[in-house]
Amino acid sequence: MDNKNVKYLLALAVCVIWGLLGYRIYQKLQPKSDFFLPPAPITFVAEGQQDSFTLLVNYRDPFLGGKLRAPEAAPAAAPSPANTQVSTRSPRPGNPRQNRPFPQVIYKGLIDLKDGRKVALTTAKSKTFNWETGETFAEMTLLAIYEDSIRIKFQESEKTILKGL
Repeated sequence: MDNKNVKYLLALAVCVIWGLLGYRIYQKLQPKSDFFLPPAPITFVAEGQQDSFTLLVNYRDPFLGGKLRAPEAAPAAAPSPANTQVSTRSPRPGNPRQNRPFPQVIYKGLIDLKDGRKVALTTAKSKTFNWETGETFAEMTLLAIYEDSIRIKFQESEKTILKGL
C-alpha cells in the first residue's frame, strides 16, 4: 500500500473511534426514561353475587367438528335454551331511512369545463366520482358547487362540506 491509502485508512479509523466515543458520551447525558404505568386495581366479584348476564352456548364447537357442544348446567334464574326462541332477523325500526347518519363525503376539488359547467371531484363510500349540480348518488343530491365547498342534500337534511375535510 502506498502512503496515500494508509492516510485514508487511518483517517477513517480515527473517525470511527471518535464517533463511538461521541455516541457513548451522548448516551450517558440522556436522561433515563423509566416511565411505566402501575397496573389498574383488580376488583373481584364476591361469590354470592350473581352476574348481570347469562351466556347461551348452544353453538357448534369449531374443534369438535359437526358435534354440538354439550349443554352445561345453567343457573336456575337463566332461561333454558330449549324454551328460548332465537330470532335470526334483526328488528327493523319504523322508518330505517330516517335513522341513517349523513354519509362521509370528502370534497377533493373543482373542475371548470370549457363550456362553463362546474364538476365537483368527491369521495364517498370508498368511491371517487365527479358530480354536477343536481346529480344524485346513493340518496345524496348535489345542490351547489363552490370553490371551497359543496352543498349536499341527504334524505331531509342539507350539509355544507368544505374542501379537503
